[in-house]
Amino acid sequence: MSLQAPIKDLPLDQIDISLSGLRISRPGDVDQMCHSMKHHGQLQAVVVRRLGAVYQLLDGSKRYQGVEKLGATGHLSSTIRDFKKFTSKAIVQNMLNGSAESRKE
Repeated sequence: MSLQAPIKDLPLDQIDISLSGLRISRPGDVDQMCHSMKHHGQLQAVVVRRLGAVYQLLDGSKRYQGVEKLGATGHLSSTIRDFKKFTSKAIVQNMLNGSAESRKE
């Protein structure tokens, strides 16, 4: 039995970014991501969960915004997790807490 989540290339229009508004990013973060993606490509898959007919973005909002800002209409390499709604919100909240802690240091 494999514990690794499947990775799939998902079209941007199949990714729901409704939880991305919970993320706090500094000015220039998306520009830095654009620069990196332009020169190196996508180095790490975003994390999504199935939500009806689409996939909900849980982690990787800067990567999503970077691809979108670059004008790409393609796909994002995505790790698909089987999280329930409550678990998904807890994961995003935990990432927010980690982001706030790292800025304090």
